[in-house]
Amino acid sequence: MYHQALHNENEDVHSYNKCLVQRCVNVLLTQYEFSGPKIVSYLMTWGYRYESHSYIPIYMDTTIWVLKHAF
Repeated sequence: MYHQALHNENEDVHSYNKCLVQRCVNVLLTQYEFSGPKIVSYLMTWGYRYESHSYIPIYMDTTIWVLKHAF
């Protein structure tokens, strides 16, 4: 009933639903706060995460073995 009362018969329901979803997404994104480093890393195409350093893997099995034999 709502669709028939407000829209003419020629309008596609799919396009109406798409517009509704776009409006919802726009409202959610305008209320989301972004940090400065996140915006800079996105604009500079460095990725979606801001990291001040790189990571290396730590192999815990070897570390625990060395600690057990040392102590």
